[in-house]
Amino acid sequence: MTGVLVVDDEPASAEETAEALVDAGLSACWTSDPNEALARVGDRGIGIVVTDLRMPRVDGGDLIRRMLWLRPELRFIVVTGHAADDVPVEADVVLDRFAKPYDIAELVASVVRAVSAPAAR
Repeated sequence: MTGVLVVDDEPASAEETAEALVDAGLSACWTSDPNEALARVGDRGIGIVVTDLRMPRVDGGDLIRRMLWLRPELRFIVVTGHAADDVPVEADVVLDRFAKPYDIAELVASVVRAVSAPAAR
């Protein structure tokens, strides 16, 4: 089973999202620390990363690029509190995008589709 890592500087949001993914039968974990997120993507069980784009200690686009350097096969779903944000990475790795506050059921459905889809790379 492909694991999901949720990264958000708002711990309550990250935890709520990860719990909803677990409730949907997925393997999911969360962190609000970008350095911990980088360490966790070393786990070959992680295949999908749900990440915020704007975080105080690191830009989400930079975090995605750093994760891709470590694991080029990763795929991403991005969330942002800033509707005007452009996704600053290659479109083929970003499977979906949600503006905060997002509908948790829609995000879970997107992750389920991503986990079920064959890898694009």
